[in-house]
Amino acid sequence: MTWPYMVRLDTNQHEENDPCDTLGKRILTSNLMHQVNSHGQVLVNWAVADADGIQRSGTSTGGYELFKTIKIPLRLRPDGAPYRLRVRLRGYRTTAGNVTFHVNPNGLWTVGGETYVTTATAGAWLTPTGDGMIELRPEHADDFEEAIASPQSLGGASIAFPEAMCSINVRASIGGVGVARLTGLHISEWSDPNG
Repeated sequence: MTWPYMVRLDTNQHEENDPCDTLGKRILTSNLMHQVNSHGQVLVNWAVADADGIQRSGTSTGGYELFKTIKIPLRLRPDGAPYRLRVRLRGYRTTAGNVTFHVNPNGLWTVGGETYVTTATAGAWLTPTGDGMIELRPEHADDFEEAIASPQSLGGASIAFPEAMCSINVRASIGGVGVARLTGLHISEWSDPNG
């Protein structure tokens, strides 16, 4: 049993070498798991002032690419799948209408990405249409695996090892004529064992 928040403990409740009951152990473990979840590997942490955002104009049903990261190494869970990615996006449209931002790994639009829709004309952190998570499943592992050369060699031949690598793409679909502006993106690994 874990709690989705930190449980405060008075410092005098646990002294050095004190025994700890089952509930106390669960609370401490839950707090530790909460800290791990809150401080997972941050893959993207970018934000600028509204006027300095990345923008595209025009209409497109498929969307225009606004942002693409370099390839980032992903950590894998015991089942072979990468950890879920928690996505926060900040953006807006400069004129009346709507804009849809699509966030996907490696440009794989069939893999569960996340979508943000807004009619706002001022920058704001947007609410996702889903749960704000990108799920990278084990069956997609081949899409993310790359051979990385090692500085080590064996008999003069370089050694390569497989690594799960991923770039993150943000596209914008603009309804009608207008300008979409991306002003922030935060993506981190989410290791919550409860989903």
